Amino acid sequence: MAETKTHTRTLKARLVKWTVLLALFGYILWMLGPYLRSTLVRDSAVTAWAHHATAPIAGALDGNPRAPGSRVGSDGRVAEIVNPLADRRPLDLAAADVTRAEARVVALTQLLSDLTQEVSETEAEVRRYALGFTRDLGLAISGTTARLAQIDAELRLLRAIEERARNLSARGFAALTERDEASLRVTVLERQKVELEALLARDRQRLEAASLQVFLLDDGSDPPWAVSSLHQLEQARLEIQAELSAAEADLERAWAAAEAADSAYRRQRSAHVLAQPGAVIGDGDIDQQIVTVDPDGDGFAWRHG
Repeated sequence: MAETKTHTRTLKARLVKWTVLLALFGYILWMLGPYLRSTLVRDSAVTAWAHHATAPIAGALDGNPRAPGSRVGSDGRVAEIVNPLADRRPLDLAAADVTRAEARVVALTQLLSDLTQEVSETEAEVRRYALGFTRDLGLAISGTTARLAQIDAELRLLRAIEERARNLSARGFAALTERDEASLRVTVLERQKVELEALLARDRQRLEAASLQVFLLDDGSDPPWAVSSLHQLEQARLEIQAELSAAEADLERAWAAAEAADSAYRRQRSAHVLAQPGAVIGDGDIDQQIVTVDPDGDGFAWRHG
């Protein structure tokens, strides 16, 4: 009987002990339940499958990101980030270089056009003067040739007169002065013939040079309208043409640099946060700039900034 009572008291003590322990454990579960539920749910919903990536640039969200529950489109864009503090000085400098290069090309183009027109007008003027010069020189050669023919005829006649005067003087029928006068006239005509032949040779040389676009006056100088002035204009035109080609190349390089600067500025100015196309936007903490993306149960959280 005593042993039975002792066993009963032991069972009651154990029961009280387990009751207290169960109550304490229940209290602990009751107190920690919300935290455990939150941790388990969040870890299973985000942490266990989340992958975080930093946004491509610094900045702020522009507009509204895709709402939770929506699906990412084929472009993969979730949100756009804009950096209003992006440095655009390289772009402005490149644009200024383009402006200067364009102004130089325009100026050289106009100068080349003016020179081309002047060369064309000078060529027409030279052709007119050259035609007149050649005609005048041809007439002068024809006149000299005709005069030489006359002198030859006169010389034949004067030499005959000189010969008769010499014969008559030798026989005493004519004075010596008549013979000397005839000889003097022959000498004068012969000198004129030599001078005209030299003039004719020089004019023929000038005519031959004119056929090669080299025009010479009687004193050997160039006329004011000579081709040499045209050559100078043409040389100036070729130099301007070379400068224009170099300026156009500089303009192309300036445009290429400006396009590169513009592309770099755009990349610094704005960029898109991308996710897998078709992914489902889950719940995210917008205040913390986190958007949770769930692509068919394999989701991830995308962090901006």
